[in-house]
Order: sequence, then structure tokens, then C-alpha cells
Amino acid sequence: MAYALEFRLLLLYLNSSPFLPSSKVSKVYFQTVKKLHVIYIIIH
Repeated sequence: MAYALEFRLLLLYLNSSPFLPSSKVSKVYFQTVKKLHVIYIIIH
């Protein structure tokens, strides 16, 4: 389950990144990454 922890840390990093100034953009990006993660789990 190490990948799950890494994923959470990645999301924390992305949410606090300066290249996502808008909280709306950040939310959309967060949801997109979450969907990609679910797909990744299904494939693997």
C-alpha cells in the first residue's frame, strides 16, 4: 500500500503548489488525478 501513501503526498504537493493559483483549478485537477489513480488501481 506504499503507492497510496505516495499518491496522498503527491496530492498534498499538487494542492499546495504555486502553479495552481485558483482553488477552482486545484479542485478540478485534484478530481482528475483521483480518477487517474482509480484507473491505475483497476489496471494494476
